[in-house]
This record gives sequence, C-alpha cells and structure tokens, in this order.
Amino acid sequence: MSAGPGAPADTPLPARNILAGIEMVGIDIDGTLLDASHHVRPEVAAAFAAARVARLLLVLASARSPTALASVLADLGHSGPAICFSGAWTGEIGAAGPLGTTAELTLPLATAGAIATAATAAGIVPSWHTAGTWAVTAMGPTVEREMAVTHEEPLVSADLAALGAPSKILLIGPRPTLLALRAALLPAHGAAFNAVFSHDTYLEFLPKRADKGTALLALAAGRGLSSTQVAAVGDGENDLGMIRAAGLGVAMGNAIPQVHEAAAWRVASNEHAGVAELINAVLWARG
Repeated sequence: MSAGPGAPADTPLPARNILAGIEMVGIDIDGTLLDASHHVRPEVAAAFAAARVARLLLVLASARSPTALASVLADLGHSGPAICFSGAWTGEIGAAGPLGTTAELTLPLATAGAIATAATAAGIVPSWHTAGTWAVTAMGPTVEREMAVTHEEPLVSADLAALGAPSKILLIGPRPTLLALRAALLPAHGAAFNAVFSHDTYLEFLPKRADKGTALLALAAGRGLSSTQVAAVGDGENDLGMIRAAGLGVAMGNAIPQVHEAAAWRVASNEHAGVAELINAVLWARG
C-alpha cells in the first residue's frame, strides 16, 4: 500500500460514453481512498460531496470491519451501502456504525480454529473478526498498530471460538511466514477459505465465496444496475475481484502490478487523490 507516482501522462481517459454510463463506484479504503497517513485528502472529500449532489452511488469496499469503516464515513460525511471483510459482509453503514446487514458469510468454526491454532504456533497473533467484534488472543505491536489505523479496540480472549464463526481472520507478520501458513492450511481446509493479501504483511482468511467483486455486483443488481454501470478502483490483491467484475476497472497509481494488469484505466496514487480523479471524471462525463 505504499504510495507511488501519480498516473503517467499517457494514461488515456476512458471514452466519455463509458464514463457517462457509470451509476455506482466501488472504492477500496486503505491505499486507495485514504492517503499513506490513513487520512481523507480534501480533494477526495470534495469529490464525495459532489457525487452526493449528482446521486452517483459510492460504495466503500474494504477489508475492514463495519465498525472500523464508520470512522472513515464520518470523515467523509457519508453513509450508504458498504462492503466489509473483503466481501464477506455487505450492508448499510453510517458515521455512527452499521445500520443493517444485507448479506454475511462466515468461516466454518473448525477451519477458523485451525487457522488460529496454526498462526499462534508460528508466533502470530490471530485477529478474529465477526460483524460486531474484533478479538485477539493477546496484545502486541501488530495489534496496537492495527488499533491506531482502525480506531477499534479488540477484545482479548483465550477462547475465540466462543465468540462465534468469524467473517475474517487477519494474520499480520512477515510475508514468508504468512505464505508458509497459507500453504500448510490449504490441503485440509482450502475448500473452506480464500486467503488474500490486503497488504504485503496482512493475510486475510475469508469464507470461500467472499469476494469484493461478487459483493459489488450483488449490490448493483439489487438496484437494477448491470456491470457496465459499475466502476471499481483499488490498489491491492483483494481488490482484483471487483476490478475484474466491474464494467470499468481502475487501478490506483500506487497499485500492485496485478491490479494494473487487470484494470482498464489508471488514476493518480492515493497521495495524489486518485479517487477524486475517478469520481470527477464520471461526474464530468455525466454532465
């Protein structure tokens, strides 16, 4: 999620008729909407305000929990449909928190328990996320860093399974260790989970059918919209599903190479308000 250069001068603007047909935009949060300091840039806040006036539907799509997303919505003065846990939860969220759940997927308890046990054995503190609770087995530097970013405080519990099946288990640690854990868990439990990186050192274990793209198109279909009326923008591996599913997939300037390859257009980096560039282009095309 490190910031990179803005969009190069030879990145062509999509055809105006394509931009004019966009009615919904799925927007990743960390590394996309927020800058490297995890703040909303003024240009992005202004673009959100203009989109509300124009009735362009903006859907935040994040690996974060519904509660953690609320603080971002408060900074934007925004509320509405949102995708959390990289597609495992969809619903309505306002500045005060979740307003209602549309769909929710969870990991089987046996699979979740195996992930948590393997992580602990590897020296990594598992973060167990349900729609209403973030729990960890112990505090530590990685947990404290996540608290500073999301403005959430976890419950410390030795019995994570007692909290119910999670929608996500987050493991934070060295990438080689995370890759080894994923490989070790695949033979026995791979049919029950997807494991994708939302950051170089953040591995998200999700229910098998959880995907930002599936969730975004389901929200669109519920509003009578087709994929050609949907745009999606992101920077990381867990954004690939929605960038490929949307009629207009957009890569941030700081995105990983796989996102650039999947996208039809590239905007500026998160340090240069690339999200505002996308929103303003759609609003311009719509007249």
